[in-house]
Amino acid sequence: MRLAALTAVLLLLPSGPLSALDDPDQLIRALYAPDAMPDTAAEGARYLAADNAKAYARQLKSKEVEPAVGFDWRCDCQDGQMTELAIGKPAPLAGGRVAVKVDFKLEGEPRSLTYELCLGKKGWRIADLKPATGEWTLRDLLGLKATPLKC
Repeated sequence: MRLAALTAVLLLLPSGPLSALDDPDQLIRALYAPDAMPDTAAEGARYLAADNAKAYARQLKSKEVEPAVGFDWRCDCQDGQMTELAIGKPAPLAGGRVAVKVDFKLEGEPRSLTYELCLGKKGWRIADLKPATGEWTLRDLLGLKATPLKC
């Protein structure tokens, strides 16, 4: 009886951004859900590799300077309306990582980002992110360019 009740309760729990991120597609879809922009340390840890999450949390806590990641890196923009989101299939990279290309339109203009994902103890996480323009990478913005990745 208790097992049936527990199963019924578990079936009612949300499966959105708070659920496990068991595959790359699930991670990216959760990240692009409405209001999913990580703006707390806990939310950053939900999506980012361990070292990225720590650096992101430090930047969020810093009151003295503007954070280097002071924009919506999911769209490489400050504001705007994203439409036509298309998430590519994961492409294998060295070290068990995968690359996932995301295409969308921002205010009608085409944009592309490539996520590099790694599989850690808590599921898939963002190891790095690069816009098609190549102007920045997430690890550069977080001050981690020269350090080895800790997923």
